[in-house]
Amino acid sequence: MSLITEEEFERSRRKKLRKKRKRKHGTKSTASISKVKGYTEEDFCIFDDDRYGEVFRSTTAPIDFINQNENNKHMSFLATLYRMYEGDIKQIGLAYHTNTTELQNNWLDIKNKAQTDEQRLLAREQQLRFKLISESQLNQEYYFIIYGDDEKDLISKIRSFKKASIGLVEEEPQTKEQKIKYLRSEKLECQKHQKERQKQSILI
Repeated sequence: MSLITEEEFERSRRKKLRKKRKRKHGTKSTASISKVKGYTEEDFCIFDDDRYGEVFRSTTAPIDFINQNENNKHMSFLATLYRMYEGDIKQIGLAYHTNTTELQNNWLDIKNKAQTDEQRLLAREQQLRFKLISESQLNQEYYFIIYGDDEKDLISKIRSFKKASIGLVEEEPQTKEQKIKYLRSEKLECQKHQKERQKQSILI
């Protein structure tokens, strides 16, 4: 029986580890994420599968808005994260419509106070422009959800995640209010996907 070298053994070990992590960190749709049934006193999420979770927002801009060097840097940070962090983790991307409500209201107020038809027309045009932006422009944001079997396990996982994700996520996790907004958006996105699948099945 031939013996393998130390280098071959290490290469085999890393290959198996990558496969294991790929199964663990595999991309999943928003429809596959467990629902939140409550929050702890520390604002950790409690999912319906009885696991605990924390949410961190990525500092990376959408790929369409970064150059090749920034993209390479991001991929390096991401590779470091998946190499160093062995806990269960999910990366989620959500698209939000740009909120221009305040700007629309400002221009509406200007229009109502305008002294001339020209001023009213200009204010009306600006109001409609920002309304169009809110309906057509999307902002893409990315999040990481960290899981733990209980609060103690989650706190330990968060410490490990922070060490492995330097340069990739914001230092502080999302607040409870932000999580509620984020998970609500995720639920709506999930419902959207479900409706699309139902339409497709009807057409088939």
